[in-house]
Amino acid sequence: MSISKTARVRTSGLILLSALIQACGPIVALEPKVHEYSMDGVKLLSADVSRGDDPRLSAQAEYTISPRHHLMLRLQEVNQRKDSIRVSDLERVELKLHLTRTLDPSTSQDEFDTTIRPSIQVCPITKSWMMLATWNYAHPFSKDGTWSQGGGDYDPNGCVHALRLEGQNLIFDVTRWFIDYPRGRGANYGLVVIADREWTISGEKSGSHSPRLLWKE
Repeated sequence: MSISKTARVRTSGLILLSALIQACGPIVALEPKVHEYSMDGVKLLSADVSRGDDPRLSAQAEYTISPRHHLMLRLQEVNQRKDSIRVSDLERVELKLHLTRTLDPSTSQDEFDTTIRPSIQVCPITKSWMMLATWNYAHPFSKDGTWSQGGGDYDPNGCVHALRLEGQNLIFDVTRWFIDYPRGRGANYGLVVIADREWTISGEKSGSHSPRLLWKE
């Protein structure tokens, strides 16, 4: 039985494709790209400042956090990227905060575990807020803008301590926040940094050390 012209063409094509694959070597899956974005919404809530437009509460090179000073962080880019951000046992959404002045570069792992890590937490914010926010108000335009507690509304069960220390950078695993809020609820209210003592953190005006979110796509 003779082989049809169509069959011969198909066979030749398969042979050529096989040769090309062998010549190029094995196909290697590309590693997911790491994305790093500086927060575009940074606002300090201070129990000592009542005006939301006080210039000390935003656009700073550094901020002090303490029991009376909380720092809110938000990144709008998460809204556009939430469906492509990869999360798994090995792929996390992480927050990077840079500690300044109050942290010695030679800080040991033991000091991090016993002093720094227990002191600072990052928590999911549970109420929409504006850049005019204050210690008592998420925004000043209606009664709905009042926080239920001074210092902002956040989920205490979602708070996390730093995962690790990289130089003077604290790295927090905020994957659970991303899954529960931006992806799960479509609610990107951001995160608030709280502490039980004073620490100084680089702000959004720091070119190299601004608060940042990292993830893979």
